Amino acid sequence: MGLVLGAKWLVDGATLLARDFGVSEAAIAISLVALGTSLPELATTLAASRRRASELVAGNLIGSNLFNTMAILGVSGLVSPLHASGIRPWELVAFVAAPVAVVIPAVRGRLGRTAGGALVLGYVLVLAILAQEL
Repeated sequence: MGLVLGAKWLVDGATLLARDFGVSEAAIAISLVALGTSLPELATTLAASRRRASELVAGNLIGSNLFNTMAILGVSGLVSPLHASGIRPWELVAFVAAPVAVVIPAVRGRLGRTAGGALVLGYVLVLAILAQEL
């Protein structure tokens, strides 16, 4: 419960600060909201990884991504049509490249430090591109 409450406070406070500094809604969503809403999954994944429960790690990550992409996006589209006119081509490339970057090492049976570092580096690159657009 503390993790969920802390994540909510993080997202709410950081979003208010970012808006005060004129940060775009897209940059807020890709960075602050994504971080805050992913903290519970990150905590679960780290705890399972320390206990060498790789099935729980994989299930948590795959389930979370499937739910967020398919259920949340689907329900949002049912409630109100979504328009992709504000999405830039590089954002679509990142959206497709991230899951592919996870699948390739997962098929080999191991997502090690190199692949993990590459994923973190990719996310930092996305944040750097967003920061330049401010």
